[in-house]
Amino acid sequence: MDNPLQKYALITGAGSGLGKAAAESLLERGFVVFSCDRVFESNRQDRNAHFIKMDVTCDTSVAAALEYIKSITKRLDVVACFAGVISAGALAETDAVEALSIFNVNVLGVFRVNNAAFDMVKQAKGRYINVSSEYGVLNSAPFYTLYPATKHALEMYNIGLRREMSLFGIRVVCIRPGAYKTDIIGDFTSRYGRAIEKSVLYKDQLTKISRLMNKEFTKAKPASAFLKTFKKAALNKKPKFVYKTNNSLTMKLLNILPIKMQDWLIKRMLF
Repeated sequence: MDNPLQKYALITGAGSGLGKAAAESLLERGFVVFSCDRVFESNRQDRNAHFIKMDVTCDTSVAAALEYIKSITKRLDVVACFAGVISAGALAETDAVEALSIFNVNVLGVFRVNNAAFDMVKQAKGRYINVSSEYGVLNSAPFYTLYPATKHALEMYNIGLRREMSLFGIRVVCIRPGAYKTDIIGDFTSRYGRAIEKSVLYKDQLTKISRLMNKEFTKAKPASAFLKTFKKAALNKKPKFVYKTNNSLTMKLLNILPIKMQDWLIKRMLF
């Protein structure tokens, strides 16, 4: 039988980066943490830390992970979805399979996990934390469109979920992080490298924007700097609807400008 004083959390994308840092921070606060990621070879336990193999794009994998969790507890106080992938490249040179794949992780992956965990979150009157991005409310840059598109979709999902879950006393929180020093930066660089290599239409422009984006990444903070914001989202009795952390001043200023001026500046920079 569950200890009513014990807190339980499920974290996706917990194999590295911000998800891993978030999981470790809740362990330090006495939570039993179910760290889920497809990089884990099998399920294992180390005291209050459970490492669970989960692919958020697969209904069967998500269901199996939740069955494992239900064998330990019937309640989840926090479900935080960090699992995500980025994209790079021209839309005209991206096929539908790749586009579907990023939406499957960044949007439907969150949807799958949150739905599968609903009964357990309801039992605890817990909370959902959906990790968006500063690009969730910014206009997309050329050659970097699919990732912001998924985050815009996630923002709308988050609002709808928050309004529906209020009926059950479940809080729903969105976090919009900027750049942090995680594996995603290396992934971004390699993806742009492949996009430049294969591009026929935009090789020069892709090279320029890759340099600009990498310059922005120099402002990235360590993953540990994210934890102050995450703890507020996870632990505050009355959390904000949205938390922003380390968002880019350059991108904020660009997005303040009228759309026509944004288009003009981008064309001058890239074309």
